[in-house]
Amino acid sequence: MQVYKFKASLTDRNVELWREIEILSNATVANLAYCVLASVDASGSHLFNINYNNNRFEFIYDEMEDFAPAVCYNPSLYTLDELNLNVNDELKMEYDYGASWEFNIKLISVNEMKKGTHRHYPYITKGVGRKLDEEEYFENLTDEDKKEINIKHYNVLFKDDVWRMQEGYEQHIINTKKTDLANYNMSNYNYETNERDWKLFKSKLPYWQENNIKIVINEYQNLLNKNIPASRKFWELDKLMKKDKKKSGVIVYNLSRSNMINEILELLKEKAITMDDLNDFSSELKSYIKITIK
Repeated sequence: MQVYKFKASLTDRNVELWREIEILSNATVANLAYCVLASVDASGSHLFNINYNNNRFEFIYDEMEDFAPAVCYNPSLYTLDELNLNVNDELKMEYDYGASWEFNIKLISVNEMKKGTHRHYPYITKGVGRKLDEEEYFENLTDEDKKEINIKHYNVLFKDDVWRMQEGYEQHIINTKKTDLANYNMSNYNYETNERDWKLFKSKLPYWQENNIKIVINEYQNLLNKNIPASRKFWELDKLMKKDKKKSGVIVYNLSRSNMINEILELLKEKAITMDDLNDFSSELKSYIKITIK
């Protein structure tokens, strides 16, 4: 058994907030998320996803079924050692899709677990910044909020908070089937979304969706023109619309910088766009996409 140490840092905010967390290698991807949230005193009352190697881990619940991403994996079914992580590998986490709190989670060390110490983990080893300010968005920070945290104090209830989050999140999940993770072999190639590509994506997405929806509507019209009973048209149309509402070529429910590459890959897979539509983007992005879809 190994002990992974991660550094989880809040990104895209004008504040320093990070934690170093030790966790066992057989812990689930979901457990890592709970540790990150519990370590910064998050409420754990919002949805989250974790992305690694273009694999998206996210819980899907009954009320989300019609709007869920086309491909995502239940984070409670996959352990960290199944990700084949190496030191310096990074995972991206988004919490609360309305506020869009984003964390960068970097693996900073891997060590063998000492015999008989498994109950010690997970454990916070270091950190700066008092908590995730979900109500005031860090508008009223004090000097106390910016200091290095008291490790002993934070670890008193840490494991209990992680367990509480696990109980809360892992109820009524509908994506319960475990499948093989996609292997994109991206360990030797990395792309960080730059500001120009992000702005370009946001400007082009509505245009791409509008063109794609025109094609989708034509498919609906072809169905309505068929010489079949009205009831059959109705239910087939209902089925098609539910399917299309899950597609990025119709609507993107998680429009964030950290998820831009995944959305582009989804759009290409759905044939809502082609590689030609990416001509104005950076050469780094285009190279990354080409390698990923090989």
